[in-house]
Amino acid sequence: MNIVLKAFLFLHNLSSRKAFIFFTSILSFTFYSHSLKAEDAAKAEEESTFESLVSRVEKTTLENGVRVLYLERTLTPVFVGQVWVKVGSSDEEPGKSGAAHLLEHMAFKGTETIGTDNFEDEKILASEEDQLHSELLASTDNEKNKEISLKIKNVEEKLAKITETNKFSELYQKRGAVGLNAGTSADYTMYTSSLPSSELEFWMFMESERLLKPVFRQFYKELEVVKEERRMRFDDVPTGKLIEGLMSTAYWGHPYQNLTIGWPWDLHNLKRQDAIFLHQKYYRPDNLTIVLVGDLRGHDYKSMISKYFGRLKKPKEELTFRNSGNISNNYFQQSGEKQVFVKYDAEPFVLSGYHIPNSPNPDAVLITILHSLLTDGPSSILEKKLVIDSQVFTSVLSTEWSGQRFDPLFIVGGSPKKNISSIDAINQMEKEIINLSKVTVPLKDFEAAKKRVRQGLIKSISSAHGIADILGSGETVLGDYKKLLVEEKIIKESKPEDIKRIVTKYFTRENRTVAVLDKKGYSSIWDRKL
Repeated sequence: MNIVLKAFLFLHNLSSRKAFIFFTSILSFTFYSHSLKAEDAAKAEEESTFESLVSRVEKTTLENGVRVLYLERTLTPVFVGQVWVKVGSSDEEPGKSGAAHLLEHMAFKGTETIGTDNFEDEKILASEEDQLHSELLASTDNEKNKEISLKIKNVEEKLAKITETNKFSELYQKRGAVGLNAGTSADYTMYTSSLPSSELEFWMFMESERLLKPVFRQFYKELEVVKEERRMRFDDVPTGKLIEGLMSTAYWGHPYQNLTIGWPWDLHNLKRQDAIFLHQKYYRPDNLTIVLVGDLRGHDYKSMISKYFGRLKKPKEELTFRNSGNISNNYFQQSGEKQVFVKYDAEPFVLSGYHIPNSPNPDAVLITILHSLLTDGPSSILEKKLVIDSQVFTSVLSTEWSGQRFDPLFIVGGSPKKNISSIDAINQMEKEIINLSKVTVPLKDFEAAKKRVRQGLIKSISSAHGIADILGSGETVLGDYKKLLVEEKIIKESKPEDIKRIVTKYFTRENRTVAVLDKKGYSSIWDRKL
């Protein structure tokens, strides 16, 4: 198995301050796992159905529109607190890709009262810094650029004397926080942490403060960090270049065309004001979901929520998105096959992407079972036939990109053996997938795949973090966490004939984008017909 690419795909549309892994699709894959102590396993098993989980969730909506989901879980005296904002890379303005991710970074730099000794002086210096960076972008004079850079360094030194950029995280750590992190996807931005139950009010204060009084400290330094992250994950990584080529080609003119990390030329021109604009537009109370999972017995969490998050003022302007709602419940159809060819000094790799529908289309749920049938374990179809039997590939994988607010892309691919051409490998893989439209999957194999999916769902709610992730993403992306019940029901009632139908409908040449990575010097993919 090509571990590097598989990990890359698993992290696909998620950018974060650390290697933070969690769900990007409620029913496709579980990307976040948390081990339970043995003595807690029995009780966790009692909670391991979506029906029992959903029935115990308390939902409250504040007057300003903030939605709050609380699930009591008393295994240990701790709680997981999460803040979900419905804004991601698909909401960025043209030419401003990467802004949502930068905004997430800024949320850890403190507030008007946390991380500064003199906010009034800081504002003046930050304004001077912005002006200097604008001058630097506009200048083509090398000598002048050196002069401007020296001035920027001088301003940064002055700012360093009156600010503590790690103060926010340090305060959390002193209160016993673990898992303090965040993630940005195409669909949303989420902030998470776990604390002792006694620190509930502290959590309320800190999270509401950074929503109410954010300060975008060290914006340009963090921008350089993101640029380096991009170089390490995409520009200097062949599989990264392949993924970027696949997505930008498959999603021409689509909200998912831009990766969360941003394009190099957009990052080069991003300004602090771009992050501020995105915050002012989307970080508003009626676009927030608070998720609390854990032991809050003895705490009046509803009063605390009102006290702290009730401070957020709902704008008079109606909440609108640049790409409003779901485009439709129908998948984004191409007019014909698209092809991408990347030459790099690396071992060959091939990917095929098919547009599929997003939830609440029932087919989106059924495709989860297809994933399991194709690549989940040595008995799966592609593993057995293409890796073990015919040895066309050394590894295969399937995943989905980029989210669920709009239609995702079903991606299947692998690493061909050295004596197999990339084109032959693609055609062999397509043959095996298309065969599922002609024959009915044996009931035994189908039920085994359903069981694996079911086990994955159960595992995803075996921890407080997993439960919070699912509730938050369901409420934010699907609009209602209770839709989880409908999707679970679809899985239970699915039949082998459903696989034949969805393969026939979605897995066609016209709906496919092929991406091939081959070593430099190899002939082009277009030299042979696919």
